[in-house]
Amino acid sequence: MNDSIAFHAYVSKIGNWQTLNLNCAINKYKNGLFPNAIECINRIYDYISKLDYDKKIIIADCYFQNGNYLESEKILKNLYKYESNKFSFNNYCLYAKVENILINKKLAFELADEACHIANIKEEERLKAIGIKLQSLINSESQRIEAKKIFDDTKKMISVETKKTIVYSNFLISTVEFYRGEKAQNDLKEAKSIAIMNNDYFLLSTIYFNMGFDDFWEGNFVSAKDNIQKSYEIFIKVRQHESAYSLNDLAALFMIENNIDEAIRLLYKALVWAQTDYAQIVIKTQLMVCFSLLLDDYCLTLADEIRNHINSVALNDLSAYIKFNYNCGFIKTRMGMKEEANVCFYNVIKEVHKANPQNLPHTWIKEINVNSDNLLKSNSFVCKDFVNERFDSWLLTLNHY
Repeated sequence: MNDSIAFHAYVSKIGNWQTLNLNCAINKYKNGLFPNAIECINRIYDYISKLDYDKKIIIADCYFQNGNYLESEKILKNLYKYESNKFSFNNYCLYAKVENILINKKLAFELADEACHIANIKEEERLKAIGIKLQSLINSESQRIEAKKIFDDTKKMISVETKKTIVYSNFLISTVEFYRGEKAQNDLKEAKSIAIMNNDYFLLSTIYFNMGFDDFWEGNFVSAKDNIQKSYEIFIKVRQHESAYSLNDLAALFMIENNIDEAIRLLYKALVWAQTDYAQIVIKTQLMVCFSLLLDDYCLTLADEIRNHINSVALNDLSAYIKFNYNCGFIKTRMGMKEEANVCFYNVIKEVHKANPQNLPHTWIKEINVNSDNLLKSNSFVCKDFVNERFDSWLLTLNHY
């Protein structure tokens, strides 16, 4: 279908212009041209509710692939409410992935679990659903332990044939949620070979990205920058909105190098592409730290804005709570607001004992040289004893395959 014909039919509203634009959208969707497909879909936006079930599913997936998660959710929620009897395995997985990204973790787990219990699904399909379930568990400290067990147990049970598939490669990228160093890199190298063999460039860019994430926390900053840059160069071609993840993590590397101007440039660029509340909160927190390093009081404005954002989406994530409050304490220390900084650090200390240091890659968590029990009783401490005036890098991982 020629897009110019569909476009002119839309502008003039002649003939079957809705059908022309729908067919054009489906054709572009099937060829992986998601932004172009969305252009056609947006022309018939008011017509979507009149389409049949299968076409609505295609549009929901197209919105998902393009990062328009709320639009995808709107369609899927309505279909699940009124036509759930038609939901296939892939429909459940798509809906679960959308809710995962929108931080509706409980619903995401339930949907992925329903997918697992569909009769007569293949091992490859079950693995796909398990991978989605993992992503719904990792933001809770107690559930993360369960997720790691599921990850390890599932790897042991997968057949040789399934280990050659894209689904297994997608499953392996979650390794960075549970492992560091050689173990993580070996899993990612295995995933990479599968992605290359199948010419899956989006998956390959995700693998490079997570390799860089692991490199960062292992202190291999040169390799981290190389891998994350590779991921960015692919993302910008095949899935532009995902480039926000690469840009955020590249900015973290420039912050370590004290190249704050470049970090700020990359973070503002990342905000243009960021499609989720979580990504926006992370990117803005890094921006907040950057402005504090320049002693610019705009960091305080950002701190208030981010806290309001976190409260508005009811972000229930221990790691996010700790990272944000720690960095708030850091910026207030930088700005000479020691008492307010201490309140932030106190809030961190109250929660940090719940965290497993192996699961939270904070650079400072193993270096706390105060007794947290006594600290909680005394209600006060000197913030420099706690943080040594260092910011805590906040990197993103990418697992919503």
